[in-house]
Amino acid sequence: MVILMSKAVFFLILLTFTLEVCARLDDWLRYDAPLLQKYSSERLRGRDTSGKFSYNLPHARFEKWQHNSLGFRSSELEVEKRQGITRIVCVGSSESYGLYESAGKEWPAQLQALVPPSRYQVVNASVVGLSLTSFRSYLQKHVFPLHPDIVVLVVNPIFYVTGQSRAELSKSTPVQAAATAPRAPSVKERALTQLRILPKLKQVVKQAVSTAWPEAFKGYQLKSTLKQVQELERSLSGRKPMEAVPPAYLKSFEEELTRTVELIRSHQARVILTSYPALISPDNLSLYPEIFLDNRRFCIELSQAGLLDTFTSFNAATERISRELGVTFVDTHLALPKSTEFFGDNVHYTDKGARIFAEQVLRGVDPSMLYPGRDAARLPESR
Repeated sequence: MVILMSKAVFFLILLTFTLEVCARLDDWLRYDAPLLQKYSSERLRGRDTSGKFSYNLPHARFEKWQHNSLGFRSSELEVEKRQGITRIVCVGSSESYGLYESAGKEWPAQLQALVPPSRYQVVNASVVGLSLTSFRSYLQKHVFPLHPDIVVLVVNPIFYVTGQSRAELSKSTPVQAAATAPRAPSVKERALTQLRILPKLKQVVKQAVSTAWPEAFKGYQLKSTLKQVQELERSLSGRKPMEAVPPAYLKSFEEELTRTVELIRSHQARVILTSYPALISPDNLSLYPEIFLDNRRFCIELSQAGLLDTFTSFNAATERISRELGVTFVDTHLALPKSTEFFGDNVHYTDKGARIFAEQVLRGVDPSMLYPGRDAARLPESR
C-alpha cells in the first residue's frame, strides 16, 4: 500500500510538472510571456513614487492587455500631436481600461474606430484601480504632457465611497483598521501563485461545469460568494454596511470633481463627464443575485440598498456638476441595457456594452458623426 501511495504521489507530481511546463510554453507562444518569471496582471502596473496612484508600465504586456511606449492601452503615439488632430484622452479605472471585452473592443478603442483617424486620436489613459482622489495627480504627470484637446472622465463611485469610509476608519480607530488590514500571504500561498496551470485548469473546469449543469453551478456560485461576503462583513467589527451614501461623501465628491474639471480646463482642454453604468438596478435584483453578491465583495461597507444608492446619488451628482460648470454630460448609465448581453459583471462591459458606451461618448464629442443633421449645439459644451 505504501508503495502504491508513493507511486501515486510521484505520478501526481510528474503530471503537475508536465502541465505546468505546458502552461508556461502556451503563455510564451501566445503572449511572449517569460518562461521562468511570475506571470500575472501585476506586471502591467507600477506605483508612483509619491504613493498616491498606480500607473501603467510602458511596453508591459499580460495576455490580451498590452501597453504602448507611454504606458497607455492604445496604439503607439508621439507626445506631440500632428497638426489638425484632435486628441481625446479617456481617464477611468478598469471599466474603461477594459476587462471582459475582446482585445481592441474596450470602449476607448471602439471610440477610435468610430471617428475619422485623420481628425481624431483616442488615447486610453485609464488605470485599473484609479480613484477620483488620485485623478489630479495622475493627470498632471501622465495626461497633460500629451496636450489633450478633450478629456473624458469616467469616475468610479464605489471607489470613492469605500475610500472615504476606510479613511475615516483609519483615522478614528487606527488599531482596529490595522487589525482588519489584509494579512500577508503564507509561504504556501505565495508558492501556489507561481503556478500557472492552476488558474487555467480552474477556468476550464468552471466553463465545463457551467455549460453542463448551469443551474447547479449558479447555485454553487451563489452559495460560495455569500459565504465570502459574510466573512468580509465580520471584518467590519460590528459596523453595519451603509444603507445610503452619507451626505458628506457626496459633498466632498462634488468638490473633488469640480477641482478636477477646473484643472483640466486650465490646461485648455474640453471636459466630457459620463454617468457610471451598472447592471444591477431595483428592477432586476432577482435576476442576477450572484453578480450583485460578487460586486459586494469589493465594497463590503455598502449594503444592497447602499450600493444601489451609490450609483443613483453619484450619477445625479455628476450630472448636477456638469450643469453647474457647463460641461458636456453623457448618460451612459441610462443608455446601456441592464442585461448580461452588455455587462460582464455589475460594472464591466461586454463588446456590445462597450460599443454603446463609445457611441454615447461620441455623441458628446460630435453628435453629427452618429446622428447626421442633428444640431450639436443642443448638447452642453465645456468651452
